[in-house]
Amino acid sequence: MKIRWAVAADASILEAMQYFGSRYLLLLPLILAALAGTAMAGGAETSAGLRRTVAARKRVVEPHYLAFARVRPIALLSLRAALPGRVSRFEILPGQRLRAGVAVARLAGPKINSLLAAREAAVSSARVRLKTAREVLRVARGQYFGHWITRGALARLSGAASEARQTLRAAAAMLRATRAETLVKAPVSGTVVSLAVAEGERVSAGQVVLRLQAPGSLWLLAEFYGHDAAVIHRGMRGWFSPLGGSKSIPVRVVSILSLVRADGARGVGLLPQGRGSGWVAGEAGTVTLSGEPRTLVAVPTRALVLDRGRWWVLVRTRSGLARRAVIPGPSRGSETFLLGGLAPGAEVVVENVYLLFQRDFSKYYQAPD
Repeated sequence: MKIRWAVAADASILEAMQYFGSRYLLLLPLILAALAGTAMAGGAETSAGLRRTVAARKRVVEPHYLAFARVRPIALLSLRAALPGRVSRFEILPGQRLRAGVAVARLAGPKINSLLAAREAAVSSARVRLKTAREVLRVARGQYFGHWITRGALARLSGAASEARQTLRAAAAMLRATRAETLVKAPVSGTVVSLAVAEGERVSAGQVVLRLQAPGSLWLLAEFYGHDAAVIHRGMRGWFSPLGGSKSIPVRVVSILSLVRADGARGVGLLPQGRGSGWVAGEAGTVTLSGEPRTLVAVPTRALVLDRGRWWVLVRTRSGLARRAVIPGPSRGSETFLLGGLAPGAEVVVENVYLLFQRDFSKYYQAPD
């Protein structure tokens, strides 16, 4: 490079002499001195660049994995109609808070009325049978003491009375269950998320009436991609920062979903550490998880050179500068941590790195003719 530059300079001098004439030959020593000074300055700059090296050092790095997250229900509780009928006394609105055991709707209609009438008739019939069996048993006990009937006959009448009593209890239980099934009640306290039917609508047995979100059934669902998704595991801890500047909430990973979406995202479920999170369904923000601390080699970021899809550093050795292929990892401030390719203590060049790296450019590239 210096030789080509000198030849170009000599050619420029000759052209200048031909243009200005021989009377300006007195200026030739000054021109040559200026050119020599420029060459010496360039050489000094290159030498200074060679001397500007920094030793690669070991650093303990705690990686952090950042992802977008949203507070979502783990599962919604569906309240269903136990009997076919018409919905009445349905005055519930989405977002309303319900207490456990509160009736949210009543089921009515001809089929329910017919079923209730049959259950009540069965109870009445069982009561009559029990009353008759008890009266027969009372008379039989008097006859037994008068030696009119045997002990076996008395035992059979006592068994019939017990059977009638059990029949009455079963019929009464069926009646209570049917009456209870005409009411749709909230099994736990919670908040109404959505309604599936309206007042006066006919429903079938098992049809959903409304969906309820129980307290404590919320979790944080984050989406991680690529390498981050592969290293996340249960038990990792971090914090959730809601949008809007609210106070961060400590969280921990409790579940990793096996299903991978089409865009490569993997869902990670998190719960708050300790009691009470204060978050609400639909709240969004960022979650940051802390990984296992690692000892890596740190170099200044400006020492890295990207060439033909690979990262390199220039290392000063006893025989001169040498290239080292490296694998960059996370960055912090002005330093980059290397995952491989360089040993601690190596002297890496940090000034004029690209210039020195490409000094033999003509060996690898040639301009077209």
